[in-house]
Amino acid sequence: MSESRKEFENLVGPGESLRVMGLLKRGATRRDVLAMLLAGGMQATLAGSLAGVAVKAHAQTPKRGGHIRVAAITAAASDTLDPSKQSNQNDYVRCSMVYNGLTSLDGSLTPRPALAESFNTTDAKTWVFTLRKGVTFHDGKALSPADVVYSIMRHKDPATASKAKVLAEQIESVKGTGPNEVTVVLASPNADLPVILGTFHFLIVKDGTTDFNAGIGTGPYKIKEFRPGVRTVVVRNDAYWRQGRPYLDEIEFVGIGDEGARVNALLSGGMDLVASVNPRSVARIKGTPGFGILVTQSGQYTDLVMRKDAGPGMNPDFVMGMKYLQDRAQMKKAIALDYAVLGNDQPIDPTNRFFFKGLPQRAFDLDKAKYHLRKSGVTGKVPVVTSPAALYSVEMATVMQQTAQ
Repeated sequence: MSESRKEFENLVGPGESLRVMGLLKRGATRRDVLAMLLAGGMQATLAGSLAGVAVKAHAQTPKRGGHIRVAAITAAASDTLDPSKQSNQNDYVRCSMVYNGLTSLDGSLTPRPALAESFNTTDAKTWVFTLRKGVTFHDGKALSPADVVYSIMRHKDPATASKAKVLAEQIESVKGTGPNEVTVVLASPNADLPVILGTFHFLIVKDGTTDFNAGIGTGPYKIKEFRPGVRTVVVRNDAYWRQGRPYLDEIEFVGIGDEGARVNALLSGGMDLVASVNPRSVARIKGTPGFGILVTQSGQYTDLVMRKDAGPGMNPDFVMGMKYLQDRAQMKKAIALDYAVLGNDQPIDPTNRFFFKGLPQRAFDLDKAKYHLRKSGVTGKVPVVTSPAALYSVEMATVMQQTAQ
């Protein structure tokens, strides 16, 4: 694991999105910001039955100070600093810069202490979280159990329209049970509550907050400017509870939707770091003096979705035939240019602690594909719907079409 990745795991973000491919201008790199922005969810990986990219460590000595300009993949009027409303990678990056959760997730999605220095249970139904002492919000207010109670319970209120409401429904109560203690009671046991509370939507805000445009949190950076759809500027929180962090004075964060435009912005000097880079741009970047590539493992994937409640997907032989029809090795080489590892009919990547290591790799086999497709009785043309919005799905469908012929 690279030093930058380890630093970010201790700094701001859930490990679930700690796996990306990005670009950096060498003259402006800062280890904590690279890791932070990448961990916020800016992902560029292979997809389909493929998952992940190769890891390449870029360890650098951190230096305090400086300003960095960063471009991610989207910008919209719906950009938010309300953790409950986050809906895309840019929101996750932005909110992870200014807030913390009770827990954070490492690279294997294991929950680690964050604002809660410890969490315990005896039955997986009643959980006790001991809050870290000495934590303050950006306006100087000390973190209290009331902030945690409010932050979690607001997800249950229909008026909040939280995107995590379905996860919060299992929570029966959240109460302060001591000066630095919060007790969460669930409707039924769930051993993964610390994992849930480590995800982006459950970041902790001040008790009673209804206007989130100021972004008052406990995170490593404070909001200097927030213009939805335009840009976000944050400055270092000198009172951050993690001693010595962060390093940068200021981050300017914008969204550029077109991948080519992002790369051009980097190479022209308009940006210092951009994310979600297509492998086909890598050679151009590496061939430009003064620029480099940062690659880390990703859990992102694009799959072939087959409905099992209607149409040919109801037939298990048709489903099996389509699995054997996927030339994953060819997709990995020709589409992702080897910035990937083979997927294996499971949405869990090899870095995840729940990855099924013992599952035999399903190989491309036209004979078996033909056998199962004939056995299914499905005839005629089978439509496959693709979109550039699902990374590589168009190219993957083209490869499948050719092998099917």
